[in-house]
Amino acid sequence: MLLFELVGAVVQYAVARLVQSELGRVGLVLLALATVGLKAKNAALTYSAAIFFVLLMVQA
Repeated sequence: MLLFELVGAVVQYAVARLVQSELGRVGLVLLALATVGLKAKNAALTYSAAIFFVLLMVQA
């Protein structure tokens, strides 16, 4: 169980670093908002963050 949490944390860190290097701080904030929305089961936050994240990716 601890191994899965550790691997998940490493993957999350790697994705966050990749997003920050490609899309800057706004991309990192949008990714964090989407993650928080998923964990909190808040559909509006998740969808809005995901839409803005996709728009930012298309722009870059």
